[in-house]
Parts: sequence; structure tokens; C-alpha cells
Amino acid sequence: MGLLTKTKAGFWPWAKKATPEQKIEDYMALVVKYLPTIKSMMRSGPDGQITDGKYVGQMYDFYQDFTGGFTNGSMAVTPMEFDSGDVATNGITLNGITINANGEQVNQDKRLDKKPVEVVGELETVPTPFTLEGLDEKIQLFADKSKISNQRYAKDQIDGFKKRLENRKHYRENIEFYSQFPNTTDDKIDNLLAKYKLVMNSSELFVPTFPKEAIDVMKKYSDVTEKITGEKPVFYVIAEEKDFIKKRGKLDPILLAQSPFGFYWQICGAWDAEMLLLSEL
Repeated sequence: MGLLTKTKAGFWPWAKKATPEQKIEDYMALVVKYLPTIKSMMRSGPDGQITDGKYVGQMYDFYQDFTGGFTNGSMAVTPMEFDSGDVATNGITLNGITINANGEQVNQDKRLDKKPVEVVGELETVPTPFTLEGLDEKIQLFADKSKISNQRYAKDQIDGFKKRLENRKHYRENIEFYSQFPNTTDDKIDNLLAKYKLVMNSSELFVPTFPKEAIDVMKKYSDVTEKITGEKPVFYVIAEEKDFIKKRGKLDPILLAQSPFGFYWQICGAWDAEMLLLSEL
């Protein structure tokens, strides 16, 4: 018996094989039929994770959506444009080295080798960068912006900031907790990463080796933030580039949390010798 051919009546060995045009028509019909399910499967990962950078029950991650960067394995890769001779060409910056579209290196990595804990003091801090004045008017403004926004990433940004404005109504009763953490910004972080051979990425890689002090800070920050926002905070680390490859050694990151009150960061701590080596436990 030969290969079975599917027809509208089912599978039959004597059925005439479908033409390429008919196969396309049948395929498109299936796509249209199951498009909602396909979209849901593409966006959702295990445990409610959303694959486009959003997570169920977690605050909007303003860094991941709008840095313009992506991750290639364990190394940070950022698309950029630069001039090569008289022609502007697309290229990438990989660990501080810029490579043009022809695969040619056009600059040298002049950043310095330093451990994060050694330079955390150079991560310039800023006063609490927001005000509670005119809060209701600002919330309404962003609600209006959300209604007229049709671009998904723009809408996500608007809704994420609106939620942080709403969170500010709980700031006064929690000022003692949040004010113990120094504040910093994307620009300050970028300056640090431009000076030293450090990269910034999700904190997940470092959780297994974090010392108890770091875990206690993350747990407390999460508890307070979830209580007032209903969402989990977003944590990142600044670490040496090699630390994102060498996963089993004693890593020494700076721990950052995205503030629940605005698009800025809070410095939760930095560790070195306190980090745990799992093979020694």
C-alpha cells in the first residue's frame, strides 16, 4: 500500500495527490483556523512565562524591551550603526568590540578589567527621581495615551509606566524601606559598562550562588513590592563578562532592582568573597 493522502473525506490510499496550490490553500485554512492558539503558544512559555519579554505576575521590564539589545548565548550583543569610511553600514558591538557588516573589527576594546564589587562606588547615584505632585492627572494622561496607542511595544511601555505612577500612591508608607537603596539610571549604568569590562543581564544565572545576604535582600524587596503592587520586581546583575560563561565559579555581581515607582534602578548590593561555590556545600 502506498502513502496515504489526506482528503476532505479522510485518509485513503487511492486518493489523488493534492496539487501544490491545494496544499497551500489547505495550509492557509489551518493557519487561519488555529491562529489564536498559535499566537498563544508563541507568546507563552513554561510556568506562565511570556516569551516576548513579559512575565505573568511580574512588573513591566523597561530594560529588556527598550535597550535595543539582545542576547547571543552568554554575551551581550547590541545592534548599532557606525561609519566605515564614507559609507554608513550596519554592524554589531560584541563585548565592547565593534564589527562592521564585512566582519572587520573597527575599534579596540579599551575598557578596564575590574570586579563589579570594586567599582560599585563609581556607579553614580541620583536622588529619588520622581515627584508625587499631580499624580492623578499624570495617571489619567497615560490612561488616555494607552487608549490611542496601537503599537504593542509603545502600549506596553505606556501601561508599564502608568502602573508605576499608580504604585507611587503607596510610596509614603514605604519610604523607609525603599530609601535605604541608592538610586541609579540607565545612563549611569551605561557609563560604567563603557568604562569597564562588565555586562548587565538577568539575575537568574546568579541566584544559585548568591549568599544568604543577597537572597534576604531579594526576598524582602520582593515581599514589599508584591504587597503594594501585586507584581514581582525585576532584578538584574552587573558582572564580569566571563561570569556569564563560567557558571560554576564564585561570581561577584552587583544586584539591581527596577524601582516599582519609575523607570529607574535601585542598587541592592554587591558581593565578592561571600558568594557560594555549590561544589563546596
